[in-house]
Amino acid sequence: MNPIVVQPRNKKESDEVLRLLKQMGIRSKNVSKTELEDAVLAALMSKVNRNEQVSEDSVMKKLMS
Repeated sequence: MNPIVVQPRNKKESDEVLRLLKQMGIRSKNVSKTELEDAVLAALMSKVNRNEQVSEDSVMKKLMS
């Protein structure tokens, strides 16, 4: 099954979601913004066409969108 990413709006929501997941026996893990960005970048890099060259500006624009 594919993972689900949830971004609660505040600490209370985060605690409630984590409590519910634990109650349901579903594994969960808090990740930092940096860890999430790294995971997304890794996923994007695995799909990239390595034969095509692009400018650094276009890469940064894509990453920031």
